[in-house]
Amino acid sequence: MSQVRVSVLLPVGPDSPYLGQTLQSLKEQTFSDWELLVVLDGNVEANRQIVEAANLQAPVIVIENATTQGIARSLNAALHRAHGDLITRIDADDVCYPQRFSTQVSAFDSDEELMLLGTSATVIDADSQDVGTRIVPIGDAALKRRLLSRNSFIHPSVMFRKNAAILIGGYNIHCARTEDYELWIRLALCGKVNNLAEPLIGYRVHTAQHTNGRKGISKIESAALLDVKLKLAKTLGVPRLVARILHFAWEWNRTPHKFLP
Repeated sequence: MSQVRVSVLLPVGPDSPYLGQTLQSLKEQTFSDWELLVVLDGNVEANRQIVEAANLQAPVIVIENATTQGIARSLNAALHRAHGDLITRIDADDVCYPQRFSTQVSAFDSDEELMLLGTSATVIDADSQDVGTRIVPIGDAALKRRLLSRNSFIHPSVMFRKNAAILIGGYNIHCARTEDYELWIRLALCGKVNNLAEPLIGYRVHTAQHTNGRKGISKIESAALLDVKLKLAKTLGVPRLVARILHFAWEWNRTPHKFLP
């Protein structure tokens, strides 16, 4: 396959009623030099037919999981088969606005040190109606400090450099609930990170969506996340104790407590 500039990673679960809308939003991109890598996880044949019916005017690579692999493994499988030097993400219930790819690619072209770029998002409901906006913070320095205490990137909005992600190991398969957060911190150790204030995706909120929610994480996952946070804290001149406190405060807020209402 010939080289393309952008590779789109799209994991698709068995129940994906909005997949057609997601694919249509890709067709409407003003930037044309991209390919799509679809990872089908369950209900393979029905979702394959939706992808084929979309008639995308771009190369499409379909990866089928015989059994459920989890999002980190699925994304890594797509990442390693991608041909573009820039990787972008979208989920099967969200939509890209037409200028998304062109706007993000321009930002990477203007700054070779930029490793990761997210955007704000318009919140849409099950009927694709706008119901709000998720505004993200901007600026490399501010975002790196915020990464010590919270994830400030919307996963389906991001674009990042493939080579950097491959060199640092891709998504961490031990971080089942924080695979994106952990990767953003490691990318922040490689160079600049930023967000665009402009909403460039429609982020769908509906009852059937998969979300990590307010759930605890394993000790292995917590340790992996803390490790990269401590490395980032060192580069920022933040004391290890402060970084540990911020991490455990974040973990506490994610964990359900029986004695809390």
